[in-house]
Amino acid sequence: SFGLFSELVCYPNPFDISHDTTTTCSYYLNQSSYVSYVIVSRRGQVVKRSSNSLTSPGKQLFQWNGQDSSSRDVPKGVYQLILTASSESWVWDKWTSKHLITVL
Repeated sequence: SFGLFSELVCYPNPFDISHDTTTTCSYYLNQSSYVSYVIVSRRGQVVKRSSNSLTSPGKQLFQWNGQDSSSRDVPKGVYQLILTASSESWVWDKWTSKHLITVL
C-alpha cells in the first residue's frame, strides 16, 4: 500500500440491480483522511456523490445499489467509481483511485 489508501475493490462486479443486489466497495485507509466518492456514467454524468467526511484509518466499506442521487435505477452499463482521500493535516496530500463497476 502507498499514499492514503489502498485495495479499492467492489464485489460483486458486475452486479444485477433487477435482482435487488448491491455492490460492496472496500478500501483500506492508512490514516485519518477526508474521503469522498463519485460514481460517473460513461458520458461523464455524475449519478451518485458522497459527502466529504473525516474517516478513521482501517478497512472501510460502502454499498451502491445501482441508483442515482434521486433513488432511480441507473441504466445498464459501465460506471466509474472515483474515490478521493485528502490528508487531515496536509491540504496538498491528496490521493485518487478509479474503479469500473458494471451494472447488468
